Amino acid sequence: LTIRTKLVGFAFWTCPKENNGKCCLEFLLIDEPDRSKGYGKILMDDFVQWADANRPHILIQIPSKDERCKHFYTKYGFKPKNPADTAELVNWERAV
Repeated sequence: LTIRTKLVGFAFWTCPKENNGKCCLEFLLIDEPDRSKGYGKILMDDFVQWADANRPHILIQIPSKDERCKHFYTKYGFKPKNPADTAELVNWERAV
């Protein structure tokens, strides 16, 4: 995502055919000084719109202790695959 010629963030996902129609959001990164300005929402809205039309089951991994991250993805319908998981990175998913 570029704002006024400055790269502020990017999203990267994979959708391998052998993954049973599931997409994996590998990265959604926003430069720290540009966070809380709605740029992550812009990237996520675009990705979710594409995924809903093409591969509606999305997998992500998020830090188990990052409440801000959990809140962000919960707004998009993501839920932990295993709510009892206490690993450093936990798997979340969203299926339409």
